[in-house]
Amino acid sequence: MANKFIYKTGIILLFVILTNFFSACNNSLPETHDEHYVVIISIDGFPANALWNIEAPIPFIRSLAKEGAWAEAMIPSNPTVTWPNHTSLVTGVHPEKHSLLMNAKIIRPEEGRIPVERDGRWDKVELVAVPTLYDIAYEAGLRTAEVNWPGTRNAPTLHDSFPDTPDNVTHITPELQSELIEMGILKDDTPSALWAHSPVGRDLVWTQTAQHLIETRQPNVLLLHLLNADGTHHRLGVNTNPGFTALGLADAHVKMVVESLKNAEIYEQTTLFLVSDHGFINTPQTLFPNVVLRNEGLLESSNGDFVSGRAQVQTIGGSAMVYLDDPADDDLRNQVADIFLNQEGIDRVIQPDEYAEYGLPHPDNNEQIGDLFLVAEYGYGLNGSMNPDEVILDSAEHGLTKGHHGFFNYFEEMETLFVAYGRGITPGSELIKIDNRSVAPTAAHILGLTLDTADGSLLEEILD
Repeated sequence: MANKFIYKTGIILLFVILTNFFSACNNSLPETHDEHYVVIISIDGFPANALWNIEAPIPFIRSLAKEGAWAEAMIPSNPTVTWPNHTSLVTGVHPEKHSLLMNAKIIRPEEGRIPVERDGRWDKVELVAVPTLYDIAYEAGLRTAEVNWPGTRNAPTLHDSFPDTPDNVTHITPELQSELIEMGILKDDTPSALWAHSPVGRDLVWTQTAQHLIETRQPNVLLLHLLNADGTHHRLGVNTNPGFTALGLADAHVKMVVESLKNAEIYEQTTLFLVSDHGFINTPQTLFPNVVLRNEGLLESSNGDFVSGRAQVQTIGGSAMVYLDDPADDDLRNQVADIFLNQEGIDRVIQPDEYAEYGLPHPDNNEQIGDLFLVAEYGYGLNGSMNPDEVILDSAEHGLTKGHHGFFNYFEEMETLFVAYGRGITPGSELIKIDNRSVAPTAAHILGLTLDTADGSLLEEILD
């Protein structure tokens, strides 16, 4: 009897010891990656100074900033245009390394160097030269998704994708495309299913798509890009009533996404980043640099089309790249540089040996970039048309774009929104100025990952 009692007691004690041992081991393990979620929402064209501007009706975004972390300004990459900066936000590097320089890829003729054209119909692997946040998340076994994010077409590391590309509907991942049509968010699988909507309607389509992904897939990384505010600021200028209304609508869309996080029961496990790619400058005057070249005898055009020449300009709103037919011709380069240095509406002419100072690749290392970079003067937009007879036109009088970005980031108006909220973020954190290259490594850290190729620093000040 005694032996049986001792045996049973020993078994019970061994069970208790093993139970406590495995419990202790489990408690010492880090949280599993698939229980963490990061949502990055980019509100295109949201200036940094709008966050606390009482004229902007954005109560929900402000509540997230007050209860989370925010920066007075986030510094964008040069040039301050959409595709390069969205790529910096998810790679943690400037265009010097990720290689995307405008909202398209530059196409050169088979013979010769000019004229050059731009084309946005390229896959991610042909546009982005370094790893992204969603690449390393996918490789770690996490679920990834994007809605209207630039530079993502046919990305093999996205489980669900509705890319920002001209023919975007046809490049939605098949299962997601079928679901959106079945739900009535899209009417069919043609590009007109999206482009028939107004800019306001397109933002709603993208927001509803993000909600659907959250509530059915729970992606660990979700990227969402909203465009209506940017389009409004282009058409009508920044700090206008329509512009403030557009920001208010973006505020409502952010709230919709957060409600879906709650519906999916992952709200407490989610970190939310609200960012932008650039600010805006109102441009009452428009300069036509190709007309300048035409007047100097360096370019010939017919009916607005390039015929021949020694130089050509591709404009990017507040800046432009000059392409030469012979970049080794120093006399030609200096001639073109002098022309624009003395031209009204040009703030700076940047030479290739200065590109690295602005986070840009050298032409020897990147065939996309021009042989000179022009930066517009404050209040001037740059337009690549070869049609006008005049070099400078009044923007409003001629129906031209009234607001521009693309200026270099030494203009404080180009500074952008940064708010972080949720899991892992210290409430009440306030920063002065941060670099947009810090978003990707910070988001990776929150997921338990490391983006080794990022140049941006970890935002330790906001981490809980």
